[in-house]
Amino acid sequence: MRPADLRHPWTTALFVLAVLLLFIPALAPIQRSIAVIGHYPWQLDREEGFLLQQALELKAGRTIYPDLDGYPYTVGNYPPVYPAVYTALLATGSPGLWQGRLLVLLAAVSIALMAAWIVWRETGRVAPALLAPMLFLVTWDWNDWIVYTRVDIPAIALGLGGLVVLTGGTRKWRLAVAAALFLLAVYTKQTQILAPVAGIALLVWQGRRRAALALACGLAVAGLIVLGILQWLTGGEFWRHTVTFNANVMEWGKLWTWAGHLGRFSGEKLAVAVLGLAILWRARLEQPTALAFGMWLLLNSLSYIQLAKAGSAANYLLELDVAVAVVAVLAAAMPLPADASRPWRALQVACVVALLVGAGLQWHPVRRVAIHAVPVEQPGDTALWARLVGTDGDVLSELPIYAIRADKPVLYQPFIMQQLAAEGRWDPAPFLADIAAHRFRLIVTTQPMDGSQPTPGWTPEMREAVARSYRPVEAYDSWWCRLWIHEPASPP
Repeated sequence: MRPADLRHPWTTALFVLAVLLLFIPALAPIQRSIAVIGHYPWQLDREEGFLLQQALELKAGRTIYPDLDGYPYTVGNYPPVYPAVYTALLATGSPGLWQGRLLVLLAAVSIALMAAWIVWRETGRVAPALLAPMLFLVTWDWNDWIVYTRVDIPAIALGLGGLVVLTGGTRKWRLAVAAALFLLAVYTKQTQILAPVAGIALLVWQGRRRAALALACGLAVAGLIVLGILQWLTGGEFWRHTVTFNANVMEWGKLWTWAGHLGRFSGEKLAVAVLGLAILWRARLEQPTALAFGMWLLLNSLSYIQLAKAGSAANYLLELDVAVAVVAVLAAAMPLPADASRPWRALQVACVVALLVGAGLQWHPVRRVAIHAVPVEQPGDTALWARLVGTDGDVLSELPIYAIRADKPVLYQPFIMQQLAAEGRWDPAPFLADIAAHRFRLIVTTQPMDGSQPTPGWTPEMREAVARSYRPVEAYDSWWCRLWIHEPASPP
């Protein structure tokens, strides 16, 4: 039998053309990530430094879920799998963000390989398999987040890995391995539950109800055991940090903004994926495992509502981007049943054409902005770091990487503590008193504290306390923001 691509020469030519159009844009985020790992040691995101600090705390044998009755006023937003692996990597060299970024890059590459494997396994076609990972790598979301020391991409990799293993056959070992990967995914990021739910739903649909029950119960029991151990080790703080403190207010207007974002960067892929759900359903008897990825897409679509949460960002779209890419290519490339009517075949051809048009649009200026520039270390970065190194005593740095590299303790995590104070879940009075008493030799912020600009990491009371007790003395430019140094307004 001829390879599947050779049996579909006309559509294969369109897929090959799409691959050629997306080859350079799809490589851009990988190249940027490698450059950042090798050459940029400073933060590119507000939370990166706090994950490095968590890894350092674990290395020192301290908790990453403090009780907040005193310093440090920091929150462990996520479960401990990623910080624990990060801690192990710190032994490979000087502690920095590069180890955490390397983990993210490896996870991203694994997701790309899994996306290609899924399409190859279901269709036997090379060109569509190459196209699938390209479709999500070219999005603005992946170009942005692939360089950050964050938990999202590793969690997606573990969840998708579980789904790939589960849909690869019916042997019992697959159930055990999938369950282990799903559990690791949840304890990397607590909301990473969509892949296991899709897997369980597929087992039920296939009539493998005993396997579905075993997977669901196994995950529940193992998850509760791990939860109990973590609660015991942290004195009950694990749940408070990862669940209670993550229950942020909802800002529903943001959903319209994100809808426009999706339309701008992924409009045709979303359309093809929606149509693709119908195609996957039509072929469900011949290729039932492909349906699992349709279920995964549907669940991700429902999770879109999470983008209304205060503090949400494009990381909430990363898994949806992958699901859209996989389902869109599967729908366009998978073999239809022999009795499929002409409208079904015409619909599949339309999907192929739409993906090709989208690949061409990637070169339009509207979408080319998705390709982010490679950051370059600025003189301000090293000057600020040197200033902190030469300062005796504690400092307060809104971006903690400067304090960490200056061998200073990380004492305050701006955004989440501001949220907790505003919602009445943390009493900032001792912190405000320390500001008034000049406890910190320097305070470094990403906004001026004179009220001329919003200060999202600080409550109005905190901003006013800094403005009263400290004075701005210098400002340094980093790659993506300006940093203001404040020193006590009078000698302490």
